[in-house]
Amino acid sequence: MMENESKFIFEILTKRKGDVSPSFITTTLLRRASDNRVLYAFCKNLLNLKEIQNTSVEEKLIRIIQTGDVWLDKSRKTLSFIQKTLERENIPYLVVKTHKEVTFVTYDIDVFIDIDNYQKAKELFRREGLQIYSHDGSLGGRLKDRQVNCVREDLIMIDLHHDFTWQKIKYLDTGLIWQKADICADKELNYPVPSLEMEFILNLVHMLYERYYLTLLDFLTIISFIRKKLDWNIIFEQAEKYAWIDILKRSLGIILSIQKELQPQEELPLLPNIENSELKGYLEFPYFFSTFFVMRLYEERLTKKGHIDLIAFAYYFYTRSKCYLSGRKALPYFSNEAYREILTKL
Repeated sequence: MMENESKFIFEILTKRKGDVSPSFITTTLLRRASDNRVLYAFCKNLLNLKEIQNTSVEEKLIRIIQTGDVWLDKSRKTLSFIQKTLERENIPYLVVKTHKEVTFVTYDIDVFIDIDNYQKAKELFRREGLQIYSHDGSLGGRLKDRQVNCVREDLIMIDLHHDFTWQKIKYLDTGLIWQKADICADKELNYPVPSLEMEFILNLVHMLYERYYLTLLDFLTIISFIRKKLDWNIIFEQAEKYAWIDILKRSLGIILSIQKELQPQEELPLLPNIENSELKGYLEFPYFFSTFFVMRLYEERLTKKGHIDLIAFAYYFYTRSKCYLSGRKALPYFSNEAYREILTKL
């Protein structure tokens, strides 16, 4: 059974909700939308409802959207900077993990560079006034010098990668990320992005091996990938090769079961060897994968690869305990930078 706030936010995002009472649009509800990374799109859709217009709620929503617009403008400025700076020096690159089903506010942009151009790109960004910080000490764990964080005050943070190694582990052949690359047209910007299959892997693995929970933004994004009939052979081959095939199947079974709960009428494309999982208890977003699920994740890694990152393993229990002790207010790996102040004052 779906918890009411999560279901309401989902129905507004997917435009399945008709009549809405302004009294239901509380600060608690807006914070829930923010925790799910969909506050901007949620408020945009609410503003289109006649029941909200000319109310005090409308004023709050407009303030939230205006704040989001500032960050979205900053994101576009950052994308323009990345495009002009790297293309000027003929450095191939891809902007990754941008494929989302709804417009959302982000606090960083991930850029993938070939290892042969990695040092050159770092020096280029440094000359452009960005501060370069190592990401090796991340508590989620990274293999040495695979990612740096590039910071300048007028831009959002650029995460520069030549590999993706959450928990100090590889999940795919990096050479595949370049294959079947596409162009994303975003208003006046056109920038290169990976194929949908690579975007699917990077989005799913990031969620599974760093955060261990599923936001509504994640859910809508993954379901949108499934609707597009991906080449599952590529995805399953990579998951088998890098020892995350079992957790891939388990996570997809859970996600498909959630989709069945939310939209029982929709028939999604059949996925190979995937069965819906039985959902237990009260369903709400963000959806936290069970401790049993996470232990199976580590068990698969240990039995097939012979090692796990103990710091990441311990950090999972720390962040999960902190989250529940805070009443699910302290979400692991979540920054509410854009809306923290405005949600406090509403």
